Amino acid sequence: GIGILMIASLSFMGIPDIFRVNGLKNVLAFIINCVAAIVFCIDAPMDWKFAGGMAFFSIIGGYLGGTFSQKIPRKMLRVIIISVGYLLASYYFFKVG
Repeated sequence: GIGILMIASLSFMGIPDIFRVNGLKNVLAFIINCVAAIVFCIDAPMDWKFAGGMAFFSIIGGYLGGTFSQKIPRKMLRVIIISVGYLLASYYFFKVG
């Protein structure tokens, strides 16, 4: 999703360390999600019984993803991120096209 695009964009901006790129991506994603949550709380009807579960599992996923990404070599992490990006782009290209 947007995380892969953010990593690609930040990498093209000249940040060489993939762990710094990933950390900055997480901070930016947090800010984006906070703004979206505020807008939804104010302007859109929400089914609050699902919101708590989504928040809980998002936090767990972020923690596990960050922990896992630090245990693998930088080069392999970059290959995984690029591969996922290509797979998602191909999937959506052929799904729509």
